[in-house]
Amino acid sequence: MKSISSAIPKAHYNGILSCEFHPLKTNILTTSGMDYSVKFWDIRNLSAPVTGIFDNTHWIWKLKYNKTYSKILMSCSSSSLVRGYVFESETLEDNENSHSHSFGEIDFKKYNYLDYLEFEDSVYDFDWAFYDPWIFAAISYNGNLHVNIVPDDVKYKIMIN
Repeated sequence: MKSISSAIPKAHYNGILSCEFHPLKTNILTTSGMDYSVKFWDIRNLSAPVTGIFDNTHWIWKLKYNKTYSKILMSCSSSSLVRGYVFESETLEDNENSHSHSFGEIDFKKYNYLDYLEFEDSVYDFDWAFYDPWIFAAISYNGNLHVNIVPDDVKYKIMIN
C-alpha cells in the first residue's frame, strides 16, 4: 500500500479545482480553487503558498501553462472568462540554499492579463494546441467551443524576452 508523502490541507477555501506543475521548474506547483485564487507552491516546503494571485471574481476551474512558452499560464473560470497571466521575467536558476522559498528569477508577482471575454457562460475546460503554441480551444457550459489565438503583440513580446 502506498502512503501520502505530502499534503496541503485547506490549500484553498472550499477546495482545490485544478493543479499544474510548471513545465520547466519541477518544484513549482500551481493550484486554483473555489476561493477565486491562484496559488504558487514550492513542493520542497508545502507549509504555505509562496505567493498567489487573488484578484479573480469566480471559481477557477482549470489552469494550464503554455506547452512551449511557460511564461503564459492560462485559466478558465465560472465567470465566463478565460484569463492568461503573462509573466514578465523568467530565468530558470534555482536557489536551493534560500529559506525564502524563492522561485529563482521567476517573478509570479509581475504579470499582465490576457483576457478573452467572448464566452456567454462558465468556461470549464480548455487546452493548448499541440502543433501551434499560440492557439487554444475552450469549452463553455452552454456547449460552445471557441478556438482562440494569442495576439501578435503578446506573442512577439514573449518570443523576444
